Amino acid sequence: MVRDIDIIVLKRSYSKKGYTDTPVHSTQITTAASGDGFIELEAGKPGDYVIQAKSEDERGNAIIAETYIWTTPDNGSWADMFRTDLGIVCDRGRYDVGDVAKVLITAPPEVSSVLLTVEDREVRDVRVIRLENGSAEVELAIKPEYAPNTYVSVVAIVSGVMQTAARQIVIPVPERLLNVEIKPNKDSYRPGGRLQRI
Repeated sequence: MVRDIDIIVLKRSYSKKGYTDTPVHSTQITTAASGDGFIELEAGKPGDYVIQAKSEDERGNAIIAETYIWTTPDNGSWADMFRTDLGIVCDRGRYDVGDVAKVLITAPPEVSSVLLTVEDREVRDVRVIRLENGSAEVELAIKPEYAPNTYVSVVAIVSGVMQTAARQIVIPVPERLLNVEIKPNKDSYRPGGRLQRI
């Protein structure tokens, strides 16, 4: 069915209050009888964009669909999408229940606070951490429910873009460890021989 569709491109920007979608381009296309339509769009600046398509069905009901894209500068790459200016450094790689982990959080100087979470299959802890000159040290008590591992994550708005960083914390639990040992039935084999594992 031939249909007129309004296309709206919105630039998404982030702040401490959330995000804002600002229209930067709009146009209209007409689909072919098959319902397919094509359009070429150009992003003026790198960042997050929302593309909306709006039309009406035969009853006059509004139809809205949208998708998200992320664009890089001319000299950028898809890896830039996962770039972060946030950092998390733990004082140790492993902890026991009852230990206190010292976690250093780093960020650009203009970032005044970050949202810190401790999470695995559940969110275990949530805190707003105030930074001083782009860093803060947090003491994190290792609780039994964190075992055998959990993640410390931070989220912040950096230069108008939401960024995240995460670090795994390992808490070994000896009674939950499974030791597996594989022994061959011979010290050496000839080509075509069969290996039996014990």
